[in-house]
Amino acid sequence: MGSWGRMPLELLAECPLWEKIDMQSSVEIDLAGRLESADRYIAELEIAKASAATDLDRLSAENKRLLQIGEQRAKELAILNSVGEAMAKALNVKTVTRIVGDKVREIFGADITEILLRDEASDMITVPYSFYRDYLEVEPFEMGGGLTSKVILSGKPLILGTFEQALGLGVIALTEDERAESYIGVPIIAGDGTLGVVSVQSYQKNAFSEDHVRLLQGLSSSMGVAIANARLFDETQRLLKVKTSVCSRSASNAQRNSPSSTASARRWRRR
Repeated sequence: MGSWGRMPLELLAECPLWEKIDMQSSVEIDLAGRLESADRYIAELEIAKASAATDLDRLSAENKRLLQIGEQRAKELAILNSVGEAMAKALNVKTVTRIVGDKVREIFGADITEILLRDEASDMITVPYSFYRDYLEVEPFEMGGGLTSKVILSGKPLILGTFEQALGLGVIALTEDERAESYIGVPIIAGDGTLGVVSVQSYQKNAFSEDHVRLLQGLSSSMGVAIANARLFDETQRLLKVKTSVCSRSASNAQRNSPSSTASARRWRRR
């Protein structure tokens, strides 16, 4: 039937009427089938085109995301390097914590920034760096059930997005200033031990992300090494002063007990 649509016109004219009608119907059916196939093909092309466009958009978005991640990592690395260089020149804990604390406050724009260290001998927590509107002097406090103690004991970062989450962990706020919504606490680790915690807090809910945690971990890791070195330096200086003092007293006692000193003292008494 389909071949009749391609018959010469002179042969088609000699055919009976019913055959002409039948052939015309066949031609129309064949044409309709071809048009349907063409429409289907065009529709498939449109779907493929749309799919390709979607894939391109997805690829472009992924490339943009990876580029942003790369730029973020580069910024973080530059920050870590600059802080590391500054800490390498610091010879005491107070200077190290001031360098890191100021940098953290600058980067995070946090309302509260603190660096807290544990004294294992007394099981007390000291606060060499605390900033809330200004630098603060904070009295040492005992290890307990607070967020700082939880981070120290677990050795793992803690991130909270609301004050209700903190309440769920047993935190007690005594004043409105202590009702910060968002919190990150990252352990300061040196070797196998946890020296303390660096924490940032914000009065905005969900102010911090995993990117902030990662950057704070990098800073705290460098700070842990610097604090360990600074403590070693402080202890060395302390022992040196003790040794110098002992040597000085020994020399003084030896001089007082020498024969010439005794004779001089006797002459002085005679006079």
